[in-house]
Amino acid sequence: MENNRSVTWLYAFLIVMGVTLIGCVGAGDDVPEAYKKRCIKCHGTPNGLKATVGPDLVKSEYTLDQFIMQVKNGSRWDKKPVRKDSFKRKKMPAQPMVTEAQIKEIFEYVRKRR
Repeated sequence: MENNRSVTWLYAFLIVMGVTLIGCVGAGDDVPEAYKKRCIKCHGTPNGLKATVGPDLVKSEYTLDQFIMQVKNGSRWDKKPVRKDSFKRKKMPAQPMVTEAQIKEIFEYVRKRR
């Protein structure tokens, strides 16, 4: 029984450390707060922590207007450009809680890392 408790605590510790690292690895002080809260988990950090669900945003060819449409509406919106890459793991859900000002800040942050 003691061995099972140790394993459970080890798993809990590893999960907490993993979540902590997602917010820290490759994410310096210049990372917008909205990116840390809403983007890192799926997209990783530009040229750093590897993307796990969505593509690395540095490689995005979206204009600012298209980027705003993608964040606000998720993967489904009118006149969305056809993707050139084959990244098809999951469809992005809409992120209505991210303001347009935050989206612009994220867009500029990602563009600077190209």
